[in-house]
Amino acid sequence: MLQYVSSTPFTVIEVRTLQEHNAGHITGTINIPLDQIAQHQVQLNAIKESALLVYCQSGRRTATFETQLQKSVLM
Repeated sequence: MLQYVSSTPFTVIEVRTLQEHNAGHITGTINIPLDQIAQHQVQLNAIKESALLVYCQSGRRTATFETQLQKSVLM
């Protein structure tokens, strides 16, 4: 479904907890809980050239994730 939204390839990252993810998520997303970014650094480095679509429940964790990415070498 998301491939139809944009002609630019992108990666969807969900920053909700694993429990929230298991309760329901968008198919094909990568679940990286906000408090586990450091543990997923290798995975994030592998997709750093991709456009990222990041989501959570309300947007707060997404904003925090974006800030943390900007502070890291990814941006």
